[in-house]
Amino acid sequence: MNINLQSLKAVSHLAAKKDTRYYLVGVLVEYTEWQTILVATNGHALAARRMETDNTGSGSFIIPLDTVDTILRIKTKDSSFTIDVGDDGKCTASLAGQSVLFAPVEGKFPDWRKVIPRGPFSGHAAQFQPQYLMSFQKAAEALARKGTSLAIAYNGNAAALVEVNGDQDFVGVIMPYKADTPMSSPSWSH
Repeated sequence: MNINLQSLKAVSHLAAKKDTRYYLVGVLVEYTEWQTILVATNGHALAARRMETDNTGSGSFIIPLDTVDTILRIKTKDSSFTIDVGDDGKCTASLAGQSVLFAPVEGKFPDWRKVIPRGPFSGHAAQFQPQYLMSFQKAAEALARKGTSLAIAYNGNAAALVEVNGDQDFVGVIMPYKADTPMSSPSWSH
């Protein structure tokens, strides 16, 4: 199967870096004969990117995050690479004349489609962790050809939809948080 490097880089920004849910420390690859979908989540934000591709068969596996990092460090002018799944379940990523062998993460990735909000969206503003918004900004920069933009379908205390550069093959979700203490401006600023 062919995988677009920019898409892998984009979703990898939302993968968990360290988590007891080890299956989140990687990028899910779902493939059918006509498309490949890459998904990553840290449990608070999620990114999915779809690519139309010609694949043999269908299935899914999780690329470990350290393997994703290795692939992304390979210097190339190519925009995509291939992954072959062996009969033994081991995978080989081929890029720029190099091969990266890896064992997919054992475990079941969550049903990511269940968390995608369908709308209608309330439009009520919410608070979001800045580091998750920055992760989406980095995803947008990885996919951008000219400029980057994020659009958020605010949904109050429910999951919000994130759009990156108007890309209809990308979907993001971010969970809001509630501030524990009421805010007020400091007295010295009046």
